[in-house]
Amino acid sequence: MVVTLDLPPATKTVSILLFGGQSNCVGKAKLDKHSGDDRYSEYRGSQSNVWFGGRSDKTNDLIIAPMEAGVENGVRGTFGCEVSMGYKYYRTTNNPVLILKLGMGGTNVNQNWNPYSYNNNWDRDEDDGTAAYLEKKIDYGSRDHMFINFVHNSRLVLEKLSAANIPFELKALFWAQGGADTGHTWEEFGFLTAYIYKGIRNDIGRPNGAPNLPIVDFGITTSEPHLRTGKAYARQLMCDVNVTEARVDFGAPDLASAAQRLCGNTRSVETGCPLFIDVPRVNEIGWDPYMIENPPFPEVNDYSQANFDKVFHWYVDYPNDSHGAYEKKILDGQIVMDRYLRSFEPDTMGTNEKEYSSFLMESCVVLPPAVDNICWVDLRSDEVLQTPCEDLWKDWKEPDPDTIGSGENGKGGKKKNAAAGAQIPWLLLFVAWRMLW
Repeated sequence: MVVTLDLPPATKTVSILLFGGQSNCVGKAKLDKHSGDDRYSEYRGSQSNVWFGGRSDKTNDLIIAPMEAGVENGVRGTFGCEVSMGYKYYRTTNNPVLILKLGMGGTNVNQNWNPYSYNNNWDRDEDDGTAAYLEKKIDYGSRDHMFINFVHNSRLVLEKLSAANIPFELKALFWAQGGADTGHTWEEFGFLTAYIYKGIRNDIGRPNGAPNLPIVDFGITTSEPHLRTGKAYARQLMCDVNVTEARVDFGAPDLASAAQRLCGNTRSVETGCPLFIDVPRVNEIGWDPYMIENPPFPEVNDYSQANFDKVFHWYVDYPNDSHGAYEKKILDGQIVMDRYLRSFEPDTMGTNEKEYSSFLMESCVVLPPAVDNICWVDLRSDEVLQTPCEDLWKDWKEPDPDTIGSGENGKGGKKKNAAAGAQIPWLLLFVAWRMLW
């Protein structure tokens, strides 16, 4: 493993922000598009007092270096919202910051990130809290080792800081994941996400962990009620202790339409399922060039008041690639960091700081989503909502790691049995050979 170290000075305590998830964490915003827009020049080049700690996109080698858009993602020249997250944090708090980032597109919480899966599990009773203890189990080329890789990467970077006598403080986890788990119920997804929260709080800072580490979750689209409910359920399972959410909401699914029912729980903006667009909210931000040329779902939306003169790059290449473009990722970073600071470091916020809470959609109270009622549907029953968080866990049992295998479909499967099953044809051939012999 090649290590690139350009460490912060040891003159001031460095704030550590953990950042994990799937493609919304990795980021696909294109550096060449960003570089041609002078409105965002402050996010170009190497940032002062903001560092990146993670893996090279090309080689998986460890990098600790000043934050620079596009560099940490290797030859791809792409970046995520960490660029504006770090910028806003330092300029608000005046504290140097290092963002520990590790993600992979399409990874799920059922298996890839599950702390109890076969590939992510280890003897935590014997764990001494070092990166070295995990060395024999990590695999940075595997999507099925995401949790253990994340913990190892975090421990390793923090150990590098400690070895250089650089003081640091673990501040928060930013979690951007959800789209890869559409096949689960809201209850399953809630428990699986809560496993991640608990696991990271327990395993990063062993032996004592970080039981109250603040968490900002911003990983799913608004058009999936069961995933949105699952995220809310995960917060409920954590007793809402230092867990919050942040995102840009600009639409809600038309649940009553036949087309939406046919699409089931898939993402509306990617499948053509009807989506009510919050036109005033998008007017405030701006319209993607594709949306201007092809206003989405005109059968359920009125665009007579849309300000198509205001352009904002939402998508990399919609409809071919609906990941966030450079403006969207910069906005994402501003929003999630604003939510973190207001929730957990409010004393650092000035009175003139722009507040982004208006971009977060409220849950439906009485009426379902409509063009004049943009909201998300909470699928939890009144009984669940009124159940104390401790009681929600009373029937929970820690999963058996052997029941969550290493297959790529995210559905699990008993790894040992699968391996044994794969050997049966060879065993039969051997028996037949012996009989012929």
